Amino acid sequence: MPPLRAKGVPLGFMLLFIALLLSCLQVPRISDVRFSFAAFQEKRVPEPKAAQELGPGLKEDARKAYQNGLQLEKNKQYLDAVAAFREAIDIDPQFADAYGHLGLVQIELKNYLEAIGAFKRQLASTPPEPQKQAAIHANLGYAYERSKDLDQAIEEYKKVIELTPNNADAFATLAAAYGEKGLTAEAVNAYQKSLELRPNDKETLRTFGALCRDNNLFVESTHIYEQLYSFDKNDAEAIRSLAWLYLKIESYPKAIEMYRKLLAMEPENMGERLNLAIAYEKNSQPDSAIVQYEKVLHAQPENSQLYCNIAFLYSDAKKPAQAIENAKKGLEQKPSDACLNCAWGRALEGLSDYQGAIEKFELAVNDAQWGDYAKKQIERQQKLIQRKEALKEKEELGY
Repeated sequence: MPPLRAKGVPLGFMLLFIALLLSCLQVPRISDVRFSFAAFQEKRVPEPKAAQELGPGLKEDARKAYQNGLQLEKNKQYLDAVAAFREAIDIDPQFADAYGHLGLVQIELKNYLEAIGAFKRQLASTPPEPQKQAAIHANLGYAYERSKDLDQAIEEYKKVIELTPNNADAFATLAAAYGEKGLTAEAVNAYQKSLELRPNDKETLRTFGALCRDNNLFVESTHIYEQLYSFDKNDAEAIRSLAWLYLKIESYPKAIEMYRKLLAMEPENMGERLNLAIAYEKNSQPDSAIVQYEKVLHAQPENSQLYCNIAFLYSDAKKPAQAIENAKKGLEQKPSDACLNCAWGRALEGLSDYQGAIEKFELAVNDAQWGDYAKKQIERQQKLIQRKEALKEKEELGY
């Protein structure tokens, strides 16, 4: 995120607002959205199959146990479902579908190693048909991923792509796994392949955009969210992400536009209003920044740091009296605050009261965050005093 102030304010003050901005920014993490055959199947448990669909090799008792297991799985009675599927498998050890559903139920129970074993048995019992084999490898990958074995999960997702090379979801799932592993370049490549197969898929674009954003690929992420915004000008998530990204890449007019649009949708969101104030400030619009900061201050009257930032902005706007007024209000809440004393000192400089400014800056010289800034400002005031005295001497001497 861009630093809070461009002119002479220490890092500590910047970090306070940066932390607040990050805490207010509601953008999705990569792991929030996943593409997986397993996840898809977990949400859509198939309806019980008719007897003739199960094939002539299945025994009637195995079929009944399997159908019972499906109903229990659908009702989220997972422990009982495990028993039913195992009963079916005990009767017919080649019952591939029973192994598959046993694996899905074990995932629900977070028994990932058992799920992996069930999917491997399913794979061994399934005819070599690409679509069926791919679905099993996807579930295996998902189980490995949930068990924190990302290397093996990636290998399984690669097998899905080998079997179904035109599967956009498979590339997106692989990309997300690469992202979790920290293999950014590989993740970017997989997302791009997914989008070649399905160019306008919003969920893929969102996870791709988040990957780029979280790995400091801000320009690339901006282009992705711009594409999402072009699909829907009221997409709050895209607007929020674009506003933050524009601020990050120092495209301040665009950041202001997006934050204004977002606040029209969420007028009570003080976090985003603070971000708008920062964007105005970075765009050298102190008066507009003050308006937004004061709105935040109205909602957060105990936030003395807001008084400090407003005071500095009034000095930027050549309004030292208002700057001092805000510094005083902040000090009423937080006496001896280094930031507020520095803001007051800055305002006194604007009134040519250099000695008074030194006195305020001296109150901050031992502060961990503001000390260095205060010392530099004291040196500056001393030079201004010398210059003022030299000019006065010249006037007295008549030259």
